[in-house]
Amino acid sequence: MRGGGVRAAVRVPLRGAPVLVRRFVVVVRRGSAGRPPSARAVAALREVADERTAKGV
Repeated sequence: MRGGGVRAAVRVPLRGAPVLVRRFVVVVRRGSAGRPPSARAVAALREVADERTAKGV
């Protein structure tokens, strides 16, 4: 698989109430990632994923 942005980790809560987590898979046609609407959507999803990863969620 190309792209390198795939994270295959499972979150296991050790204490407290478990937090609901959803997985998203983003697929774009080759060459369309540079199109403005697609690029903005993918960038927004990456930003949120990075923020949640930094928070440990």
